[in-house]
Amino acid sequence: GPGLRWTRLGSNGFGAVVTGLKPQDLQAPKVRRKLVDLWRGRRGLLVLRGLQLSPEELVDLTGAFGEVEEALAASRVKAQVQTTPGHSRRGVVMRLGNSRDPATGEPNGSFTASALLRSAHEKELRFALLSMFPSAGLKEVSEAARSGHFDVAVEILRAAERAEPVDHPPVSVSAEPVEPASAEPVEPVTQKSQDAPEEGPIRKFDPARVGTGNLGLESDVGISPEVLTEALAAAASEEAEGSQKQSQQSKHPGARGGYNTQDGWEIRCHVDYSRTCQSLRTLRSPQSKIEEAAKIILQHVGTDNTAAFAAACFERMVQREQEMDDDFCVFYHHYNGAALLYEVQAEIARYAFDLPDTFAPLPRVLLGHFTNATLEKLKLSYAAIKGQDHDPWFRSLAISASPTLFAFGSEAPPLRCFRQGYGCGVSFRELITNLLKDVCWIQGAKAQDVVHELSMIGAQFGLQVGGYSHKACPALKSLGGHMLQIFISKKVVKNYVYHSRPFGIPIETELDLWLANPEAVGQKLDGQVRILFDPELFLSGNGHLFHYCGDWQFLGGNEEMKDSRAACVAKIRRVLEPILRTGSLPGLSLLRTGTEACRFDRSTGMPIWHTDGTYRPRPPTGSALYAIQVPPTGGDTCFADASRAFETLPIDTQRRLEGLEAVCSQAHHDALHNVKKPGTYTLMSPEQRMQMPLMAVPLVLTHPETQRKSLYGANSSVFRLQSMNSPAPPSELLERAEGPEAYEDPSVDELRSLLPHATGPELVIRWHWDVGDLVVWDNRCTMHCATGFDHQTFVREMWRTTFHDMSWQPPVRQLSRE
Repeated sequence: GPGLRWTRLGSNGFGAVVTGLKPQDLQAPKVRRKLVDLWRGRRGLLVLRGLQLSPEELVDLTGAFGEVEEALAASRVKAQVQTTPGHSRRGVVMRLGNSRDPATGEPNGSFTASALLRSAHEKELRFALLSMFPSAGLKEVSEAARSGHFDVAVEILRAAERAEPVDHPPVSVSAEPVEPASAEPVEPVTQKSQDAPEEGPIRKFDPARVGTGNLGLESDVGISPEVLTEALAAAASEEAEGSQKQSQQSKHPGARGGYNTQDGWEIRCHVDYSRTCQSLRTLRSPQSKIEEAAKIILQHVGTDNTAAFAAACFERMVQREQEMDDDFCVFYHHYNGAALLYEVQAEIARYAFDLPDTFAPLPRVLLGHFTNATLEKLKLSYAAIKGQDHDPWFRSLAISASPTLFAFGSEAPPLRCFRQGYGCGVSFRELITNLLKDVCWIQGAKAQDVVHELSMIGAQFGLQVGGYSHKACPALKSLGGHMLQIFISKKVVKNYVYHSRPFGIPIETELDLWLANPEAVGQKLDGQVRILFDPELFLSGNGHLFHYCGDWQFLGGNEEMKDSRAACVAKIRRVLEPILRTGSLPGLSLLRTGTEACRFDRSTGMPIWHTDGTYRPRPPTGSALYAIQVPPTGGDTCFADASRAFETLPIDTQRRLEGLEAVCSQAHHDALHNVKKPGTYTLMSPEQRMQMPLMAVPLVLTHPETQRKSLYGANSSVFRLQSMNSPAPPSELLERAEGPEAYEDPSVDELRSLLPHATGPELVIRWHWDVGDLVVWDNRCTMHCATGFDHQTFVREMWRTTFHDMSWQPPVRQLSRE
């Protein structure tokens, strides 16, 4: 019969990947039988790549593995993918993930929950315009946006989209043909008095001439339709201002509540005061008011033309805080001299963890340094080391940051340091050389030459590179300030951040309460913190990084944009890639594999490893998950070999577990998730709970086909462990477990204690999805968990089917609630 091209996924016989399947192959009975045999032989984990399936075809293919479920729970009906009525094989497909709002084109909430609140329609206007520079190729757009004239810039784009023929000559900013903004830096156009002579043939940017027809632009300017639609919609309620500001006023409030630059451009910063966030809570004191936030920002951004860009950055920071305030705490880290080091570390992380090119600069990358490192050890160390946080060991783990944009009591106040950054005279030459030695095993003169080459690249893009190279490098030519906006999950923030004085001296503070409600602890939200900057935070979804900088030309962009960060990343890659891809690179063991980030952490209860549906009278045999749309980073799924997890436990532990069962119910599952994130599920009433099954499932399951024993029953629905065949728990415990408290009996700790072993990297496969991937797993011998992704920026849509082996009788018991 037909053969299958497949490769092993993990070690010890776990998982297989099949490629090259054609549509007709999937219909062949012999191929299907071989797929099922391979799935069984590789311990219940099979990946099929490069498929193009309709919902009906997904149901049909899943049917080869078992009987497909035909209905969803009432709470999931809205997530059902419609199939053609009368299809030959009956089954239901469920949609998981999130989608794009058809009105705004922005990602919204999950398919099974209400959509995320949409922010103001102008939320992304400034950054939408900035992202258009390289594709639109318009110096007029560049000049207007960099100076704060965003509505004028949109009108230029509107005119370009219309591309109406006109009789007058095109507008340009010089006598030369219009070039892309990425070709050369655009110098600010200074408004001169009537008596001042013009310098050469340069023509001033004239907003009054916008909207009068074709500006001599190509009609196909390469602008993303989604971005252009957003920008045009955002500007629909405004008319382009008719003329350039003529006065050279010093800084004072403008007509729309903004300020003016020295050249008369209006600087604007809009803050939505109806939504709270960590930085706005800083201003909740007798000395200040939240409603003064925009005014305070505008007072600190400066008066030159780049101030308009700085104000736009701070506006976006506040918006991001508001969008993520429910789940994340935020911190601000300033730097200047470290910029090149952070970019090099980010590129190494891209290689090691398959991160996107847009991943933010990374302050720390060697995960191996964080083995056995804890926040308590970091706090205790300050008294024992010289120089406190300047000590090399301390600096290898921690960074300093401010807990609010308005931290004027910090060593590096964000509003004051944004454009120039902050540094403390550290020798970056030694740090970057040691990094290359540790990771790439290059030393001596070769390491010095690589560092010099990287330094020359940094200087080309305006980064501060003094102190990096053993040779001279060009001096800084642009604003050198950089900022990271760091989001850390509220669930884990106390494990990674502490309130500090200068030099890292700890201040005893109830950190999470201080950040959420400073008045309650009697400490103003100000000053600084130290962050145990374990990169795994940002690989696991418990943290997010966003980069900003004082030089607008460096922010974002693409490789063709000469002065952009994207172009800088591409040049750094050309230097590092040959080194990173030569040999086995033993030093990369310091980075550890991405599966380590999937290991269960008892202190946080994350990631949520589970076996599907153990609270059901007939738990499903398995599921198939099919990728429709995936984010560029994050959104991976981890699978653990539950058979080998059991087999590698001590014998006495195995015997004890074989005598235990887990008591679980959907009512507890829903209540527990509602405690972790209110509103996720609706709590069941006592009457509803009485109608739901109360199940007992074994902690060790013998697979009916392989006869191998596996860990089983791990699920958020478990609230008690007990001896096999014990009666139902007392009604008082049931009431606490399934009610608002979502109580878990201490016996559950034994199950949780097994998970760090069962989800270690040697037992786990972390699957990074591509569109068209289909993964089929067997719940009887695997566990799985999701990893996070930026659902406010990206979309992830998956289709899932669930199936049953009807010849298998699950060894579960339904307990009486009476």
